Amino acid sequence: MVPVNTGCEPSYVLNIAQFEAVERPIGFAMLNAILAIQLDLQRTVKLRPEECMVFLVIVAATVQRFMRAPSAREALLTRQQLPPEYRGHISRRRIAEALDLPVETVRRHVDRLLARQLVVERGRGQISTPGGTLARFSENGTTLSVARQFLGVVRTMDRLGALSRTRTMP
Repeated sequence: MVPVNTGCEPSYVLNIAQFEAVERPIGFAMLNAILAIQLDLQRTVKLRPEECMVFLVIVAATVQRFMRAPSAREALLTRQQLPPEYRGHISRRRIAEALDLPVETVRRHVDRLLARQLVVERGRGQISTPGGTLARFSENGTTLSVARQFLGVVRTMDRLGALSRTRTMP
């Protein structure tokens, strides 16, 4: 499906009063989606829950530089591997802070991820993915599955009236 530029872009806002009125079923949909996504990711990379969380923080840190770059090129929005200059990194200490885990626990998890070549250390304390992570997730349908889970939550919120559609002019 190709979007058609109509001159005004659709936008969604959260109807807070209606959200609060139907928060339990929306919360249930969100929690089910989060759980399904987490389990799907764990199965894909064959990691235990805590290891998977460490891995996901590293994945997010790797892509963060690109996503925050004002010069992010449209050609790099696909699943092609990011060039090294767009890849970010994170330290073991920062992972520990983000997940509220002991540094030693994070070190053990990172060592296992390094041994499995799921992550690399590009410089002292600069942990990132080796490249191609999105392609690997896409090949087995993981990213599509995650997108479907998010869409299910949005549909639930829309069906229960917690979303309002508006049009914004360019």
